[in-house]
Amino acid sequence: MTWKEKQGDELKREALKHGLAPNEWYDSNGVLREAALQERLRSAKTSRFVQKTWMIALISAIASVVSAIAAWVAILKS
Repeated sequence: MTWKEKQGDELKREALKHGLAPNEWYDSNGVLREAALQERLRSAKTSRFVQKTWMIALISAIASVVSAIAAWVAILKS
């Protein structure tokens, strides 16, 4: 299965959805720079994914610390 990059209006909608500013989408002749916009969109998606992954890792680490403290307290009380 191959994955096809979005193009044209679909690419523009996706770029707006991810917060990319439209003032840099076109070259000096007013032609849409699709390849550059596709690259920026991939970068924005990757950045968003990394932020979510980092947050999940942080929550997991906090839960591990809380669990370890609870186990330590249980051992001290026995």
